[in-house]
Amino acid sequence: MIIMMLIAAVGCSVIFAVSIGQVSIPFTESYRILIYQLTGIEIGDLHGLTSGTFVDIIWQIRLPRVLMAMIVGSGLALCGTVMQASVQNPLADPYIWGISSGDSLGATFSIMVGFGAAGIIGEMGIAMWAFVGAIGAAGFVLILASICDLTNMFATLGTLSFPLLKWLDFTGFITCFTF
Repeated sequence: MIIMMLIAAVGCSVIFAVSIGQVSIPFTESYRILIYQLTGIEIGDLHGLTSGTFVDIIWQIRLPRVLMAMIVGSGLALCGTVMQASVQNPLADPYIWGISSGDSLGATFSIMVGFGAAGIIGEMGIAMWAFVGAIGAAGFVLILASICDLTNMFATLGTLSFPLLKWLDFTGFITCFTF
């Protein structure tokens, strides 16, 4: 029952999201257009709606953006849940393992090397190097923790009671190279 209510809430939010924007589209027309485009079922009079501007705005511009926002939001929620579960800390964030500092180091490296030049390759280069820096920082912390053979390394990292990590202050170490 709760799952059906959540699915209905997501459906209503999608219809509401494709209705608002620079061009105001009534909620009922958005609903009818989406139902017709997805299932082929006509609700009410669709004369003029099936080939009009509203269909193009909803189907080609707004709906792909709304669906991508849903996918990205779901991915971010999943990553946050995994981070909180792995360090057993409900206040966990990417700064615990130095992920945020690693990605800023990677982005700074790509800009200083020259990957930040104009064009699509430059933009993808910065994002790629930021991702590489984040993965590298997280991998370094995990390798460092596994070398010391901790019985519960994730909980120890979450409470920051690992003395070598306190001494090293990996996040601060990486941050000093970014600024």
